[in-house]
Amino acid sequence: MTINVGKMRVSAAEKTKEIDSLLLLGCENCKVYKSDNPDVDLRNLYEPEKNIFYKIAVTKNELLNSYEEYGVGELVIKKEQVFLKRKNILKILNIHHVFGATESNSRFVPEIDVPEDHSILVFSYLPEDYRSLFSLDHSVICSEDEFSANPVQLQENTLLGRLNNRLQSIDQNELWSILLQGYNGKDLQKFLQKFTEVKNEDTL
Repeated sequence: MTINVGKMRVSAAEKTKEIDSLLLLGCENCKVYKSDNPDVDLRNLYEPEKNIFYKIAVTKNELLNSYEEYGVGELVIKKEQVFLKRKNILKILNIHHVFGATESNSRFVPEIDVPEDHSILVFSYLPEDYRSLFSLDHSVICSEDEFSANPVQLQENTLLGRLNNRLQSIDQNELWSILLQGYNGKDLQKFLQKFTEVKNEDTL
């Protein structure tokens, strides 16, 4: 599992029956952020098993925010719709325009309160604090794009490697697919025979 932090996108969203998920709607009907450019649509940032740093804004007219949430989430596709699944909450801002903002954090994913005259926007963002890059356990910091740092979470009994132009956790099956690239027929038999001989020597 990795986190994509190199590309900045935005999308309108709405709540779902699941507290930790928001349905992304794009920004065709937005006001300030209105766009039909696919390069700025958060939904197009989707990649399998890839997290993003997100900012949720509960906003009035896309100008005045009453609630902001910063965290780590995953984009999930269900029935051709894209959802943001909120995973780790890094910071919450409840903004009172008279008394100022109160900052907090939460171990649990809270339900988002949306007043009738407000809407939800979701942004991807680059965290300012480097410690946010280590929000995944058992992770290392890598770079897939220029000037970007992507945390890669390593699963048990896996290696860190580049596969299909992605830096990721590589399991045993994926490692075999890499080792066997370019081999077929007799060449494959020679490779397997050589590998078996080396393995047998190691056990002597």
